[in-house]
Amino acid sequence: MVRIRAWSIGIAAALLLLGTAVRAQTFDSEAPRQASKLLHPNQLQSSMHKVDEMVPVATHMYVFTVQTNWGTFRAHGYDALVLLLRELYAIQRLDETSKTEAYGKALGRAAGAPIRAVENMVQDPGGTLSGIPRGIGSMFSRIGDSVTSSHRSDDGVIASATGAAAKRREIAVRYSVSPYTENKVLQDKIGELARAEALGGLTMSVATMAMPGGIGMAFSLPRTTQNLTGLLRDRTPAELREVNYDTLRNLGIPVEDARAFLANPSYNPGVQTVLAQSLGALRGVRQLESYVRLATIADDRDEAAVYQRIAQMMAGFVGQGGRIDNVGVIHGLSVALSADRDALLFLPLDELLWTQRSSQTAAAFEQIVNPLQPRQKHLYLAGYASAVMKRELAAKGWTVHEAMRGRLYDIM
Repeated sequence: MVRIRAWSIGIAAALLLLGTAVRAQTFDSEAPRQASKLLHPNQLQSSMHKVDEMVPVATHMYVFTVQTNWGTFRAHGYDALVLLLRELYAIQRLDETSKTEAYGKALGRAAGAPIRAVENMVQDPGGTLSGIPRGIGSMFSRIGDSVTSSHRSDDGVIASATGAAAKRREIAVRYSVSPYTENKVLQDKIGELARAEALGGLTMSVATMAMPGGIGMAFSLPRTTQNLTGLLRDRTPAELREVNYDTLRNLGIPVEDARAFLANPSYNPGVQTVLAQSLGALRGVRQLESYVRLATIADDRDEAAVYQRIAQMMAGFVGQGGRIDNVGVIHGLSVALSADRDALLFLPLDELLWTQRSSQTAAAFEQIVNPLQPRQKHLYLAGYASAVMKRELAAKGWTVHEAMRGRLYDIM
């Protein structure tokens, strides 16, 4: 079933990629890549982890398998790998902290004053990195369809705020990880430290919190995200929901669209907030409701993260002086038009390849973009495009902008 879906996703994914007719030619290899050629040595391995050398490419995304001191994890995409590495370094520091005398005494004191367990706000811990998630493949598989899918209702009520929940959020942000991480090992360790601090009087020093040997800084959250991380730390999920609702409504998003987006359980409060606040930076851009409707269709957490990153990329483009006039959704494809009527596509892909599957859907892609009669066509990639892909796109008037991670958006 996974293999069949992968083929269908790969075919549909090409709708975003190209504009040339099928002909006899040499295609890019989809053979597994070598991790040692993709990653910095500190990302490749450390005392607590090692990335498997063979890295499959699925829907233009790398699939990393990571052996760690706490088990095996799989990261679908470079962004997911960086998030996982942040979590591993946080686990390591928490492990070291838990072995200190002060921590042991604080935990002992906390044992005498147990706190009420808080409902875990993360469903299916660890599920994001188990198996090969659909992620961007899910989004691509819908290109060509109309945005009319039904939405799952929000049947649950987010757990009420408690002192323990607030402490958990504070600790997560302190260690540069999401308060809504689905890493079960990390969640457990954060919970234990929260008990030691909230009930046992443990006080952490800046030195104790620092990542090991300076390498952790390579995976810490950049300064540009401080407002967002502060929001995630200081607000309860219910409060975040209200903030995001107000942001969307102030952008002119209709009430029913804002509510449907906020009710989608595929978005945890962190991803939902980053997406909504990124759109908030696009004030004045027309038709943002079409993007919100598209993002609402996400039916798993990995696809939700894709829409989050696209929103971040658009916000980064505007933040650097770019002018977006409107964001439309045509047959399931989000296309932005600049004030100069340039077509803008933002794709958080690792390696854009020219393959037989992608070449077979050229006509559909042209039918989406060409009727807009853009002045120029620009494709912004998180990662890179192959030489063949760039040549094929250039022949149809596309300018490819590579390595947008850290330039248009921060990994979070």
